[in-house]
Amino acid sequence: MSSLGWMCLLSGLATSSAAAQSAVDPDPVMAAFVHRFTQFVEWPEAALDGRDEVVICVAGSRDLLERLEEIIAGDDLEGRPVVAREAGSPAAVPDCHVLFVSFLAPRSADFVTAARGLPVLTVGDPSDFLDVGGIIHLRIIDRRIRFAIDAAAASEVGLRLSSQLLDLAVEVRRGSE
Repeated sequence: MSSLGWMCLLSGLATSSAAAQSAVDPDPVMAAFVHRFTQFVEWPEAALDGRDEVVICVAGSRDLLERLEEIIAGDDLEGRPVVAREAGSPAAVPDCHVLFVSFLAPRSADFVTAARGLPVLTVGDPSDFLDVGGIIHLRIIDRRIRFAIDAAAASEVGLRLSSQLLDLAVEVRRGSE
């Protein structure tokens, strides 16, 4: 699917998904967002060199991990299969390309701290996620999943975010705020 097609999908998920409107189970929509974010990020060459897989890690949400595994089955990024793994502790973070941190994760800020300086796209739903150094914060606004981005945090670790992704964010931080 083209970038424009993915943007339409993300936009559609953000604005009209029945699952997103349900306060009961946002995991399927959040999992779809986490997966699709990979299509709009450019990692430094060294982050993918010598790696056979693109690894999406999940800390604190077994349900989201299971949904993500279903979504990414058979998917690839730049010719590498995309796999999902549980991040049971911050020590697992260096093996991740994407790290989703749930508000349910014990000491969720420790996972973000472990990613500092590494080319890891950090995505999470704790309310202070951007303030502790995360890159993309998923939040529910008017019963819909929305996201905010700290573009400066992404740039600091060598990640380039698509302008299309930045345009869909409800907030973009471009410097220290």
